Amino acid sequence: MNLADGVDEEAAEAVIAGTSNRTVNAASQNLR
Repeated sequence: MNLADGVDEEAAEAVIAGTSNRTVNAASQNLR
């Protein structure tokens, strides 16, 4: 279960990072 929890945490961080990157990219395009 510890391994599964670690994978879930990494996946969640990846999703959060991806969402942040998309938000930043969208904001950058709006500024152009």
